[in-house]
Amino acid sequence: MRQLCLLLLVVTVTFCGPVSAGGVYSEDDEIAALKKELQELRTENRSLREENRSLREEIRELKSGSQRGDGVDPSAKDQIVGKVWEITATGRGGKRFGPARFLAHNGNIYVDSLDNAKIGTYTEKGPNVRIDVFNSSKTEVNGIYTLIQISKEPPTYTGNATNTKGVVFRVQLRMLND
Repeated sequence: MRQLCLLLLVVTVTFCGPVSAGGVYSEDDEIAALKKELQELRTENRSLREENRSLREEIRELKSGSQRGDGVDPSAKDQIVGKVWEITATGRGGKRFGPARFLAHNGNIYVDSLDNAKIGTYTEKGPNVRIDVFNSSKTEVNGIYTLIQISKEPPTYTGNATNTKGVVFRVQLRMLND
């Protein structure tokens, strides 16, 4: 009996070859699948490195902007009611959009002036900010922005936005004037 089991085991291993979770594959098929997976990982890694490079460059620009001034006229500071925010978005592959400026006042967001129709709302809870944009003329901007504060001088936030089409992108927000 013991010899018969051993013989069946030898016959099974000899004729079946390597077995993986998906079934029986030849070594060439497994190597080709691994090479394809490796290429996909390299492509994803390249994309992530480019996004990381872009974010580092953006942070450097934000820091240098705070050192040289924000381009906001100090004499206009008393004329502005609310907070002037500047937002920059980074899409897949490191493509940057913006910067765009808007006015935040009493939980509402406006473009240029409080006299214009509000384009959204915002809530602040400690270092977290949630922005809901629902009335922008650019439909790809409408969506939910979830941000966390990463710097106090100038107040700077980073996070993700998901627009109404389901596209997710990175967002950097900086307060220019309060």
